[in-house]
Amino acid sequence: MKRLLIAGGGTGGHLYPGIAVAAEAVKEGIEVLFVGTAQGIEGRVVPREGFELKLIDAGRFKGMGASQKIKTLLSIPAGVAQAAGMIREFRPDAVLGVGGYASFPAVLAARLAGKPVIIQEQNAAPGLANKWLGKIADRVCLGFQAGERSFPAKKCVLTGNPIRRGLLDVKKGDAQEAMGLQEDKITVLITGGSGGASRINRAVADALPRLSDMKDKIQFIHQTGQRDYDETAAAYGRAGFTCRVMPYIYDMASAYACADVVICRAGALTIAEVTALGKPAVLIPYPFAADNHQEKNARELEAAGAARVVLDRDATGERLADEIRNLLSDAEALLGMKERSKALGRPEAAASVLEVCRESALA
Repeated sequence: MKRLLIAGGGTGGHLYPGIAVAAEAVKEGIEVLFVGTAQGIEGRVVPREGFELKLIDAGRFKGMGASQKIKTLLSIPAGVAQAAGMIREFRPDAVLGVGGYASFPAVLAARLAGKPVIIQEQNAAPGLANKWLGKIADRVCLGFQAGERSFPAKKCVLTGNPIRRGLLDVKKGDAQEAMGLQEDKITVLITGGSGGASRINRAVADALPRLSDMKDKIQFIHQTGQRDYDETAAAYGRAGFTCRVMPYIYDMASAYACADVVICRAGALTIAEVTALGKPAVLIPYPFAADNHQEKNARELEAAGAARVVLDRDATGERLADEIRNLLSDAEALLGMKERSKALGRPEAAASVLEVCRESALA
């Protein structure tokens, strides 16, 4: 395989697995082209990552009003035609759809052009685009075993979700030094995603005074998002814990390397990172995710004994303080969660998805 086209994006959860696969492909001398939309995150991220991006017309469908759905449907032929031109020019040996509304016209154009089509589905409950595209794809790479219920079994390969290789290469001691944290304390990493999660931020602020007797044992890294940064940082200041509170964590590899426990949402990419690194987690699924896919993701880890699940409506300061206290007071249980998380992890997922693409190109 000499050329791979990767289609999709819109959100980081769709895009970053594609970038991880692209990085593996480039290491093997494979030329990569991304196809996405101007309104998605790919417009900012893909060029920064050093890959070529071409834009097509595509719009959201799920969750939109009737007029927007009609507009999206009417835009599909133009998007397919644009993608078809890109396919003729780039001549990919295979096309990988990573989900999101940008993937639909590009993958459809690839199918019409007779190109091998592979879908990468990140979640336990597939998104709308991949549900449709799975019917015409040659292979479907699954992030979760549960995703197999939504696609023809003969097409499915459980690869896990691709993550950035750099997350795996940081040593804990180096990370603690980079973060200015203490080596003799247990570290709790809290993140609600790149934009933060106000519900989690408020609950943690309320939990801190309830954990005051553990100041000499635990410390925190907390990504708050810009909106809640000042208020959350002030709560840590009042509570007197050792901490690093940031609106956005650019060095996520060091944050993960420091962490003994992670409190986070349950997006597919976050779970892929947590399990690849073998981190015990308290998962607080975002309650408005499409088809409630975050709770379904979280329940997969809970069933395996790798995480505890706290629903968003139950995420109070009292509940989070209890979860943190119970986890950190039982070293044996924490070690068991770590081992089960690691067993679920698939750090080789990017290479596995690339291999499926290669096999499809040669078929």
